[in-house]
Amino acid sequence: MPCPSNAMGIATLKHLISVVGCVALLPTATFGGEASKDSQGPTYVLEHSFGDGSFSPRGTITLRSAGSNQASISQQFNAGDAAKLYELAQIGGNYLLRVSLSGSDQENAGSTNAATHVQTFVPACAYYQSNMIDSLVLFVDETDQPQSLQISTASPCKATLKKRKIVKMKSHLNVRRSEQGPTPFLEEYLEEAKKKQSEASEPPQGFLQKYWMYLLPVYLFVLMNRVSGAPEGGEGGGGAAAE
Repeated sequence: MPCPSNAMGIATLKHLISVVGCVALLPTATFGGEASKDSQGPTYVLEHSFGDGSFSPRGTITLRSAGSNQASISQQFNAGDAAKLYELAQIGGNYLLRVSLSGSDQENAGSTNAATHVQTFVPACAYYQSNMIDSLVLFVDETDQPQSLQISTASPCKATLKKRKIVKMKSHLNVRRSEQGPTPFLEEYLEEAKKKQSEASEPPQGFLQKYWMYLLPVYLFVLMNRVSGAPEGGEGGGGAAAE
């Protein structure tokens, strides 16, 4: 069998290169990959204060998806914050922490008002002696708006405050959703309350006022017996005594 000429080999190679190039330009699809950015849940901004009245960024909390209880927290440690916390702990101050929806998520929620901040605090000495490790519980409603924030530490305040070498900040996060309880029947409740109020305002009744309907027939029966049993008077008066 004769071997192909060089010209035919070059032509075949060019054809294969053109086919591979067309395949490389085709759009690709991702199956089971990372979630798109649009499906990501809202992001909350964490800010803290060290007793001077001003708040500075601490990190962010991001829900995995809208309506989810699973979230991730991102925080960046700052050595200057650890020094401020130590100074605040020395004077017995409180470490303040607040959370709010990010600006973009606030707009997506359709709110034109300013961001609503939910604030909490913990003794600075307890947070410092816990090496800036805390547990956070974020309460949100059905629209992912923050309702409450709790912070707790594993170590309480001790009598002696010793300076520590803190190199990182760590938080255990838990997201909970507020559940709406059963709605009471307002009209029935108001009617029952009005009835109880009217009963309480009535003056107490005496014995005769309460039981007159039972005593009246007895009284009439006794009266009629007395009238029917009275002796009738004679025409000549009483008889003379026998001698």
